[in-house]
Amino acid sequence: MKNNFIFLLLILFIFGCKASSETFYTANISYCRDVPVSNEYNLPLFPDNLLCFANYGKTTKDFIQCADNDNERPYCMGGVAVASHNLSICSESKYKDECFFGAGLVSDIEFCNQLNEGYSKEMCILGFSYNKKDKNICEQLSNASFLSYDCYLNIAKNTKDPHICESMQEGFNQECFFRVAIERKDKYLCKKSGEQQEKCEAIVIDDLARRKLDYMQCYEIKDYYQAADCVIYIAIKTKDDNLCSSLMEGFAHVYQDCYSRVAIEKNDLSLCEKSIGGSEHSACYTNILERSSNPEQLCKKVKGFELTTCLKYLHCDKGKNVKGCLEFIYNVTSDVESCKYQETSGDKNNCYSEIAVRMNSPAICLKGGDKDICLSNFAYEKNISEVCELGTGICYIRLARLKNERNLCFKITDENKADCLQEFDLKV
Repeated sequence: MKNNFIFLLLILFIFGCKASSETFYTANISYCRDVPVSNEYNLPLFPDNLLCFANYGKTTKDFIQCADNDNERPYCMGGVAVASHNLSICSESKYKDECFFGAGLVSDIEFCNQLNEGYSKEMCILGFSYNKKDKNICEQLSNASFLSYDCYLNIAKNTKDPHICESMQEGFNQECFFRVAIERKDKYLCKKSGEQQEKCEAIVIDDLARRKLDYMQCYEIKDYYQAADCVIYIAIKTKDDNLCSSLMEGFAHVYQDCYSRVAIEKNDLSLCEKSIGGSEHSACYTNILERSSNPEQLCKKVKGFELTTCLKYLHCDKGKNVKGCLEFIYNVTSDVESCKYQETSGDKNNCYSEIAVRMNSPAICLKGGDKDICLSNFAYEKNISEVCELGTGICYIRLARLKNERNLCFKITDENKADCLQEFDLKV
């Protein structure tokens, strides 16, 4: 258990978070479980809630309130030990080292100095050093353990002092330079971070670009997806959809998704058309339309395929003018030109059929789509079989199927007649 915890602590101080002990003062342990984990520097995550559990224990002053699981209880009990000034709570604990570390997180150095020399005391001091800036604290820790390294690494980050890194052993100091470079926003210092140099430079450039809202800096990042994410962030913040055009198409839809996110931020439905093919295309229309009290007015401003798509996500019951919205949809769907922008052939055929029936005009079936499908649908709805004379024998075959009337096959004058009759004869 001790070896595993040393590794956990190494992760803590290499990838530690910026929270102070005051940050997670809480009287509800369930809150601690919901504390967002830190993803600082895009490195492996470390659970910020350890600090929260320690504060919870210090607040409740009752170790019975600490959850009975190894991930929470030791740190919570450490907080209880500090609040009650009772060292035995940790020393008699199953996981006393973790308990003393938790105590150190929420105590002062005097509490740790009450302990006899040994590993438990060093764990307490290490916890105490978590958010401190005094490197002299680290001198109380044994150089034979990782604890001293963890301490100096964290103090270097807190003080942003690269000189601390220079005093560290070669090979161990690269992680230190990595963290300090990011804290200082110094991409030149990244050159001392060894194998993490490229990652370090990307993080620094990304942060500076976002702070200055300078999208050109984003393209200094070597990884295209990280660069694109940087550009999209700035495009959203500045509400500048022109920045999206600088992105390359074909890279996991970043180009389209940029337009979608900016459209939502600007509440500009016209930009949603440029998000077609992206993963957030439907979200673009849905978000903007649902936020509007008169969504049909937004759809009225667009044309062609974009209008058809807009209608797909238009829900009249969510607006103020339900009647006007429904009338708008009726008028648009009676527009034959809108049918040619339907995505699939089936949708196109249904579009022409519906308008032909609504307008009581079979001639609409001749304007596009599969005329036999449209004419047979019209003939069935209007009960006028002669309409199929405008099409081919396929129209009569489909109508015969819809009405289940074999006699309609005899109205066919081409080679489809035999097929129609055979189909019905096989049913007998």
